[in-house]
Amino acid sequence: HSVEVGFPGRGLAVMIRRNHSLGSGEARRRVVEVAIELANRFNLNYAWDGDNLGFHGSGVDGNIAVGDDRVEIQVKLGFALMMLQGAVRQAIESAIDGHLES
Repeated sequence: HSVEVGFPGRGLAVMIRRNHSLGSGEARRRVVEVAIELANRFNLNYAWDGDNLGFHGSGVDGNIAVGDDRVEIQVKLGFALMMLQGAVRQAIESAIDGHLES
């Protein structure tokens, strides 16, 4: 499930939530795989801060919060990337679904 929220003049936020039954340890391992895939595709840097994996790149910032039974992704797209928000959202959803369900 995803939600898009626009901020006039400041870009767009996309929030994606997925439930899982992996436990937090396995979910964290798989979220790293998601981060690697997205980093390669969108030239992002990422790092863990507790149970949150933060990522950033040119025109994109966000984080993936990992819980025992849920993963929440929040992505903020700068104005320049707003026109690509559909492709960015689809890439994130595809990556998270592919890694959480495999």
